[in-house]
Amino acid sequence: EEEDEEFFDAVSELQDQDDDEDAVTESDLEATRSLQGRDKTFTIVPRGNKNKNKNKNKNKNKNEDKNKDKNKDKTDKSNNNNKRPVRIKSLTPDKGSTIQSQQTFSAKIKTPSNSQVRTVQFQLTDPSGDESNWLNVPRAKGGNGDTFSITVDGFQKYRGTRWTYRMKAADTNGNSVESNSISFQVDGVGDSASDFGGGGTDNDAVDKAPPAPSSSYSDSRPIPQSTVQDSDWPYDGPIQSATGRILFEFTGTSTFVCTGTVVDDGSRTNGRSVIVTAAHCAYSDVMKEFAKLAVFIPDQVSTRGEKSDFDCGNDRYGCWYLSFAVVERGWVENSFPANVQYDYAYYVVTDSPSTHSKGYSSGLTSTLDKDITPMSIDFSTNQINDHTVALGYSADKDPDFRYCSMDADTISGVPWYANLWLSYCGMSGGASGGPWIRDMTREGTGTVVSVNSWGFSDKVG
Repeated sequence: EEEDEEFFDAVSELQDQDDDEDAVTESDLEATRSLQGRDKTFTIVPRGNKNKNKNKNKNKNKNEDKNKDKNKDKTDKSNNNNKRPVRIKSLTPDKGSTIQSQQTFSAKIKTPSNSQVRTVQFQLTDPSGDESNWLNVPRAKGGNGDTFSITVDGFQKYRGTRWTYRMKAADTNGNSVESNSISFQVDGVGDSASDFGGGGTDNDAVDKAPPAPSSSYSDSRPIPQSTVQDSDWPYDGPIQSATGRILFEFTGTSTFVCTGTVVDDGSRTNGRSVIVTAAHCAYSDVMKEFAKLAVFIPDQVSTRGEKSDFDCGNDRYGCWYLSFAVVERGWVENSFPANVQYDYAYYVVTDSPSTHSKGYSSGLTSTLDKDITPMSIDFSTNQINDHTVALGYSADKDPDFRYCSMDADTISGVPWYANLWLSYCGMSGGASGGPWIRDMTREGTGTVVSVNSWGFSDKVG
């Protein structure tokens, strides 16, 4: 709070995103109740018309009740549409289809009007009943936005065999649905020495696992050069797997949340992996200490849980316990906002099984920069007037992976330093430390040129 007060006084109500890194902002909910009664009205009428008018008023009241019921039905119908669960439609291939060595599996996902698709996943079952892991399905390239697809290669080894697949989807309202299992056959005639018979060797058993999906990161075109204020990241790719949630604590504090990105430090064999983030996500310039505990969860959006937590088994790659952090001396020796130009840091994690925990993906090595493709980094670039993509895990959208996209400008939060600035970016606390990317492609590649640091308290930017 002391840090925030100094900040507000110094830079006209600019607010460091560290202000509320540890909490999801919740709006107060108001409930209004309308009590509808029927007023009693007495009217003096001529004696001969008394019953006639009485009946007329009675009919009028019936019509009013009818209209009320009609409007109520209309409102209920609208509410029911918003409560309608997420649906999976147009699954491809159809039941009983025959496929070749490579097959694209796809589906259309429909959500209520007040929600969006959160995750779509896919699972294969081979002829012996062995199931693959649930695999994340990206949004189809060039589709209308509601189609998701994944391509699987390697079926040529299983000619003449019958498989099944299924998909499941969840939306941002917490609704979820899972399809029935759909059977298909691989074209061709099976070998009498098929791996799926009995009595195979240990090496044969390895081949019984469903084939791995081929890479879906094949669109090297740049993302649209349009302004995006705050939206779910739609392209998947290395940037999604390399960027993750950082949970950290100082002495006597609750847990804070930030964002960090695995970056290429020039070697995969030096016994360490490096994560770039914001300095205030690693060192408190108020308490004058480094974080006592810090955990990195790459690809947090793929969690099987409801939000960011310490249950590493819920997460695609699991968690890494960070070994130490490095910050600029200028950040340590000053306090915000006087040290704003030094608000970047590096967390380091040693390559050891003791630093890694769980993860539901198969084949993990426990070495962060081997399980994750690091992003290239270049802080010497001049991004002014260049299209820039910023990404992060805003606390109020947890666990969604968010981004904004626009031409970069500058702003002087303090008189002596011009920050790179994204004027319309709407991400919030928790996105601090997230990467700014130049030359971002639809396959999720690009170069880290900066990180999220601070924003206005009363407007976007």
